[in-house]
Amino acid sequence: MMGSNGDAGTHEAAGDTNSNLRSEGDDGIAAVASPSEAYEIPDPEFHNFDLEKSIEKFRIGQVWSLYSDEDALPRYYGLIKKVTREPFEVKLTWLVSSTLPSDTVKWHDKRMPISCGRFTTQRRTAMHRYTSIDSFSHLLRADPAPNNAFSISPRIGEVWALYKNWTPEIRCSDLDKCEYDIAEVIDDDDLQKEVMFLKRVDGYNSVFKAQTKNDGSTLTMLITDAEILRFSHQIPAFRLTDERGGSLRGCLELDPAALPVYYFS
Repeated sequence: MMGSNGDAGTHEAAGDTNSNLRSEGDDGIAAVASPSEAYEIPDPEFHNFDLEKSIEKFRIGQVWSLYSDEDALPRYYGLIKKVTREPFEVKLTWLVSSTLPSDTVKWHDKRMPISCGRFTTQRRTAMHRYTSIDSFSHLLRADPAPNNAFSISPRIGEVWALYKNWTPEIRCSDLDKCEYDIAEVIDDDDLQKEVMFLKRVDGYNSVFKAQTKNDGSTLTMLITDAEILRFSHQIPAFRLTDERGGSLRGCLELDPAALPVYYFS
């Protein structure tokens, strides 16, 4: 993924399932190469999301979201193990889903990505080396859990993509054809989360506002913990205030690199 600055960038996939992305070095660390497939994405119009992933932001022990192979959306999670600043180099291990509650409606296709729940590092896996920020999307708020695990769950104020017409029968091979709803998490308790649907503001690539019903009330939905796999991936967001003379106050600019590419077609 090229950064969001300057001219329109490219959205590249990165992950550990595609053999042409990595070559194993003599030190047991897999080097990450650039994949051949890239998607053009527009620049954000107000907020520089690259500032949130500048070199000095990386710390050992952090969990970061990285862009996936399947559709170049930020679905992969990596635990930072080593950071070198001059020259820049990050070494990480992948986090994989370890357990889901027994009542969770699970994917039929075991290859489908999971973005919520408990995650742990893969056993006996090589560290992966990155020499630029391009494959990283954003820093995650991951809660440490027992046995070197982390818990990742949508939080109030975060923006997530939801699978539109969600069904557990979605297959990994369908990901490049999936459509999504964009929603902000507005409430959370032990059993369910409430989300407010967002829609794009006319005239802007990645500025969104609350979607309303005919009576003017916001369009919301309750998602039970059993249906937590409705959540596809988190989208970095920036709340607008005085931009355009305040006409966009309360709207959210979303990171274009984390939006499905069909939004820009």
